[in-house]
Amino acid sequence: MKYSKQRIINKPIPDNDPNGLVDRIMVSRNLTVKGVSVDVNIQHPYNGDISIELTNPAGKKKTIHSPTRVPGKNLSKTYSGETLASLIGDKSKGEWALKVVDSGARDSGKVTDWSLHLELANSKTSEIFIDDNENLKSVQVCHQGGKIVSMTAKVNIEHSHIGD
Repeated sequence: MKYSKQRIINKPIPDNDPNGLVDRIMVSRNLTVKGVSVDVNIQHPYNGDISIELTNPAGKKKTIHSPTRVPGKNLSKTYSGETLASLIGDKSKGEWALKVVDSGARDSGKVTDWSLHLELANSKTSEIFIDDNENLKSVQVCHQGGKIVSMTAKVNIEHSHIGD
C-alpha cells in the first residue's frame, strides 16, 4: 500500500538558527513502514548551508541532507533508499517531522514544499485518502446481471479534524 502527502508551506528558514524550520505531516494509518522517500523543494541562494532531518512517529531521527559548503542555488531533491533505511520497520501512525536548518549567516531562503511517501504493509481493509479541499466520488461496478433486491453500505471515516 502506498501513502503520499504533500505540504505546501512557503515558510522562511530562520537564518543561522539551529532550531531551524520544523513542519509536520500526520499519518492516521497504523501500518508497518516498508519504504520511505521524501521530496523537498527549497529556495535558497546558497544551499551549501542547508541541513535536513526527518523524524518518524517513534522519535527516530535521520539526517537526510548535511551542509556541504559547496555553492549552489536552491535544492529540489528526492531522498530515499539507504538514506532512510533506518526508518523501515516502524509503525506509520503519528507525526512525521521535517526539520530544515540554515547554518550560515547572511543568505536566507524558504521551504516551498515537501512530500512524504510511504510504502506500507498491506491493510486488511481497503481505503481511500482524500486530500484537503477535495471531494470524493467512488464508482463501484457489479459485473453480474440481475435485479438488485437489497443493498447495504458501511463507511468508516478517520480524520484528524472531523469538522472538515
